[in-house]
Amino acid sequence: MSGIILRSLFFVLFAAALAFACASPLLAQRTSRAKPAAAFKLPKEIVLVITVEDLPGIKNPKSFWEAAYDIRIADWNLLMAKPGLSELPEAGDRLLQSELARRNFLAESDRHLEVAIPVTGSLAGRLKKQASNPQVFLLRSTIRIFDAELDRQYALKLNRLWQFKLFPDGKATIAIIVNSDGSYSTSGPTPKVLPPGYSIIGRPSNPAAVRNP
Repeated sequence: MSGIILRSLFFVLFAAALAFACASPLLAQRTSRAKPAAAFKLPKEIVLVITVEDLPGIKNPKSFWEAAYDIRIADWNLLMAKPGLSELPEAGDRLLQSELARRNFLAESDRHLEVAIPVTGSLAGRLKKQASNPQVFLLRSTIRIFDAELDRQYALKLNRLWQFKLFPDGKATIAIIVNSDGSYSTSGPTPKVLPPGYSIIGRPSNPAAVRNP
């Protein structure tokens, strides 16, 4: 009699273990489905900052600067397939075209040009497809600077190209420096993390070597 009871108990435990084993994959599957991968988060704005970091006459009220600029967006793969396309003024789709009115450098805030473009509409649509269709921003600009200390004018063609994936927070910065000997340098945009072997298009390898003609 006890043998029959033991055999019955064995079959009950075996059946329970088998049912649990079959249910475990389904439980794990439901658990994994409950935690989807985090979606790519777009920045609220694309921000470009152009800064005059220093020049001999920066505290002279007669020194000034002004600018005209055009910001566009294009498909990165298209520009890589046709490298010469990025040099054309009409390359890409225009996001913003505007000017910076003449101003001196006495106030710290007047040494920066900050342009913010809201990530909405068609721009948001393009950036959401970044994984399958990488996007790149293009800047075409002319920066005019007068340094009263040197009594010298500069007209800088500041053209840049930067990939959105390297600036996921949406902010890119370009710096301008005029030296006491009259030479000048421009640098940026520079990402916080630069992939190995990647060079920034439109940025001189040695900014100090870029001089006024």
